[in-house]
Amino acid sequence: MFAALTGTQKNAVSNGRILKGMTMDAVYLSWGRPDGIKESTINGKDVEKWRYSSHMPILNQNIIYSNHHYYHHDYYGPFYNSTSVGYIPYTSAIVEFEDRKVTGWEQER
Repeated sequence: MFAALTGTQKNAVSNGRILKGMTMDAVYLSWGRPDGIKESTINGKDVEKWRYSSHMPILNQNIIYSNHHYYHHDYYGPFYNSTSVGYIPYTSAIVEFEDRKVTGWEQER
């Protein structure tokens, strides 16, 4: 697949970028497998949108009360602070294809 690309497209793929007019194969090589694909027909043309996701860290902080007293870093008392990190997915990019070529994209910065 890579050998079939133009010099400009090879450079873009090597740097993780996409360009208008690139084929689906070139986008796959550059950004990898999409997390979702939506197919539709607009004005009689087949349109396909690829969705890419990333994960955003979310800090969870819990204050726990108990009848037992906790010893934690010179603290003694009935309250204990617990912190954890979770991750939620979000759409980071959408690539739109018409006739299997890129017509546009949206990307988070």
